[in-house]
Amino acid sequence: MKKHLHTSLILAVALMVGCAKDDPAPVNPVVGEWLLSQFTFTNLTDEFSDWEGFNGTSFWGEDTYQLNFVKDMTYSRELSFSSGNVYTEEGDWESDEQDLFLDPDGSGIGIYNDFKVVEATEKDLTLSADINQYLIPNIYYDTVTQEYIDKLNMWETEDVDKYNAELNRILQLTSITLVYEFDKTND
Repeated sequence: MKKHLHTSLILAVALMVGCAKDDPAPVNPVVGEWLLSQFTFTNLTDEFSDWEGFNGTSFWGEDTYQLNFVKDMTYSRELSFSSGNVYTEEGDWESDEQDLFLDPDGSGIGIYNDFKVVEATEKDLTLSADINQYLIPNIYYDTVTQEYIDKLNMWETEDVDKYNAELNRILQLTSITLVYEFDKTND
């Protein structure tokens, strides 16, 4: 009886170990197809605090920004614009659950490749990147007159070069955190 109990115990342990080896490895939650739903500016300095929380659906002027992360550690991304221009990139990715690194084949499309993973669930992916961005400082809004705003609005529609020159004069480079929120498209 003892011998049968001992043999049964060994078989049970072997069976459990054998089954455990057959369990698939967990899939990284970033794997899937993702479509940008919104971006937000955060962590701005006091001189640019009026931009805190600024958000939109198009950071680069794109109509869509799509990411596709595959289990084999390759990725692709695509930015499409209403002008008909489409920019694509492929490469390899890696993630340690806190950081996400994209390694594009060739030169890529020239946008951010290193992200913090803020959230990764079955349906939502939130990534952030610390970047430098040209923005208009708060003091501009505190001191500008309505006459000047009217001039800028006129220049924007009538003389784009003059408008852009004036805008470039008042823009300043600052550090921000850009937060991207993506929705899963392949459920």
